[in-house]
Amino acid sequence: MSTLLLVLTIIMINMAHSDYLMWAQMQDPVPATGMSFVYKYLAYVALLLGFGLINHYANKKAEAEELCQPSKGNVILDAFDKIKPRKSSTDSDVAKQTVKLRAAAKDTPQPDPFANIRKKKKLRSQADIVIEKKNK
Repeated sequence: MSTLLLVLTIIMINMAHSDYLMWAQMQDPVPATGMSFVYKYLAYVALLLGFGLINHYANKKAEAEELCQPSKGNVILDAFDKIKPRKSSTDSDVAKQTVKLRAAAKDTPQPDPFANIRKKKKLRSQADIVIEKKNK
C-alpha cells in the first residue's frame, strides 16, 4: 500500500512540475524555473526518506507482533513432517548387500597405484622436462 502511495505521489509531483513549467513559459517575463527543479528533487528526497522510515518502523512493529503471537505454522509443511517414510524390505536388502560388498572389498588386496613411481630413481616435474627441451 505504501509503495502505491509513493508511486502516485511521484506521478503527482511530476504532473504539478510540468504544469508549472508550462505556466512559466506562458508568462511574459519568463520566471526563473531552475529553483522549481531543486524543489522537485527535494520533494523526491523527502518522499523517499519518509517512505523508508515508515516502512522500517512498520516492519519492526510487524516483527514484534509476530514474535508475541504463537506461531501458526505452515499447514502443508506440518503435514509433510507428520508423514513417516515407509521402510520396505528391498531397502533393507540393498543395505545388507552394500555392507557385504564393502566387507568383501576390504578383504581383497588392492593394487598399489603408486608402485611404478616408487621404483623410479629420480622424479621429474613437467617444468624440468620443459627446461631440458629448451637447453637442447
